[in-house]
Amino acid sequence: MNYLLLFSLCATYGLFFPIGKLVVDTHQIITPLYLIGIRFSIAGLLCMLFVGMWQKKWQIIQTKHIIPLLIISILSIHATNALELWALQTMDAGKTCFIYSCSPIISALIGYAWYKERLTILQMCALLGGVLGFLPVILDANATDVGHSFWHFSFGEFAILSSSVLNIVGWMAVKQLNQEMSFLQVNGISMFVGGLTSLVHAMSTETATFALQWHDH
Repeated sequence: MNYLLLFSLCATYGLFFPIGKLVVDTHQIITPLYLIGIRFSIAGLLCMLFVGMWQKKWQIIQTKHIIPLLIISILSIHATNALELWALQTMDAGKTCFIYSCSPIISALIGYAWYKERLTILQMCALLGGVLGFLPVILDANATDVGHSFWHFSFGEFAILSSSVLNIVGWMAVKQLNQEMSFLQVNGISMFVGGLTSLVHAMSTETATFALQWHDH
């Protein structure tokens, strides 16, 4: 069941990239940072209300929790999603999603450095196969709107790769906090705070353009 849920999560999350591409290409529905800010603020608020009022399992936030929560909010929510949408401005949705999917490789490296987690031979073979599978797509200059030579990444590719790294760093902080509070509470707080910082970022850099005729979209 856990594997099925994980597969469903990844498949559903993959929809973000074509939908995000639509947003950054048209700007007719909502601008990118406002999209991040509004959706995460609302989702985070709903999660916190569910934990506090329905589950009644709200844990008091202590001083030691503030830094990890800010890391998750700024890196995994705000920066990760902003970089993804920025990369989609110059890259197609498929390649953007594909590069972002190198997360397991990055996670294994950071997990080893942070938690001294070791990989089995089978896991290392699987990661090696993943690396080899990424190379043809990453090195294909025709798979992106911005041409580049053999070993040169575009800024969009660096952005989505950075997004993947920042997201994993945030997940490491989630793992640390999960020892003392529920995942839903951690998720709710980080999404709400990350959404608010995204809205502040949007107010200073974007012009709010919201479509009034939603039936067209």
